[in-house]
Formats: sequence, C-alpha cells, structure tokens
Amino acid sequence: MSKHFTKQSSKQLKQGYSTKALSWLNLTVCEPEYCESQPHPALDEYFRSRKKVFVDKLGWEINHFNDRETDEYDNENAYYCIILNNEKLAMAARGHRVGSPNPGSLIEALFQLYPDLAVPISKSDWDVTRLLLHPTLRVPLAQKIIGFRTLFARHRQRAKSVGCTRMLAVTNPQVPAHFAKIGLRTSRISRVVKMNENSSEMAVFAFEV
Repeated sequence: MSKHFTKQSSKQLKQGYSTKALSWLNLTVCEPEYCESQPHPALDEYFRSRKKVFVDKLGWEINHFNDRETDEYDNENAYYCIILNNEKLAMAARGHRVGSPNPGSLIEALFQLYPDLAVPISKSDWDVTRLLLHPTLRVPLAQKIIGFRTLFARHRQRAKSVGCTRMLAVTNPQVPAHFAKIGLRTSRISRVVKMNENSSEMAVFAFEV
C-alpha cells in the first residue's frame, strides 16, 4: 500500500479522499436515504450489521426485530454514510442534527435517561451514532484508516451543510484513542458514566467540524 494514501493530511481528514483514490482501493461511498417500505440494500445491510455488533457481540439491551436493529431515530431526518469494500459494507455511521424534528436525536434522549452524562448542546451540534466496523469483513489496515477518515469527512460535510459547528458522539472512553491513530482528534466534554451494572463506561466526545 502506497504511503500516499495513508499519510495524514488535514485536507483528507476534512474532505475525505477523491473518488478515484477510493476506487483504486475498492472503496466506494454510499449515502442512502431512509425508506421504511423499501430500504436501500446497503442500508438494510447496515441494520443487519448493527444487530450483529451491538446486540449479538456487545450485548446491548436494545430493541431489535429478527436480524435487524433499528430504532425511532432511523427516519427521514437521519443521514447515513456507508463505506463499501468491493460492494460489501465495511463501516458505517448515522447522523442527526441536534433538535431535529420529532423524535429529535439519540443524544438528547440519552441525556434525559442519564442526567450525569448531560452537557450543554444546541442545534449547531451534530450527533453521530451507531458507528460500526463490519464484524466479519476483513480489510487491510490502510483501507480501514482511509474508510474511517472518509466516513467522518462525509459526516463533517453534511453537518456543515446544515449549519453545525461540532460533532458529538457518546462512546466508550477508550474508543477515541483509536480515532487519534487515524488523525481524528476528539475531546471529552462530559463525565464518564456507567449506564448500568452490565454496561461499559461511556462519555460524550466532541469533534471539530
């Protein structure tokens, strides 16, 4: 793998890689719109992967139906970015603008359930949720790095397009260390909270847009 693709670049971290560069690595970007009656194939695979990762692997006690995990925040107001490797889902994440029409964003609901986690937020914040790497797909490290950089770059672009100046994510405090390895800088802006006796610790982290 050429160092040209993996060397950190502030432009690539904010804008992502060109379509030509991604194609050379067999990576493509899919930004499907939500449609409950006829879901896009990549989005349907994302819902299936969420069930495998968050329910089957991590043991989250969240609603799911058969082999898919979806919630009320999967709707027409959600933004989805899915990175495909050889036309198969490699990584993906969902995004909402804080203060979106009913039911709003997931982070708003979490703050109501766990007041110790809450921090001041506004409509200039973008909530990134259900971030995952496909549980069984094996891709080289360089492709993972480029895929995640592009994934966050697309979320940045969408956040900026609706007037957001900050991206937020509720995650395990150990996860941002992995973000740092691919050049994504974050800052913890909340207390570290344990959701329940069986869950791992979580905190709110902010990304610059």
